[in-house]
Amino acid sequence: MEFSRELRNDVLAGDITLSIRLWRRPRVKPGGRYRVGPGQIEVDFIELVPFAAISRADVRRAGEPDRETLR
Repeated sequence: MEFSRELRNDVLAGDITLSIRLWRRPRVKPGGRYRVGPGQIEVDFIELVPFAAISRADVRRAGEPDRETLR
């Protein structure tokens, strides 16, 4: 999975625990392990939600400043 350099270390440290992706269909699967820089992460689950349902708390957990940054 791709993460910006600014987020990569926080993802690997476990400080970012949510990734929000705007995909037409999932490109990862639950239980899959994916390389992130020098480490790897495991996807626990995937949940499809409307963009409007993404909360401020979700955005913060994803390490982003606001919902519009996700576009």
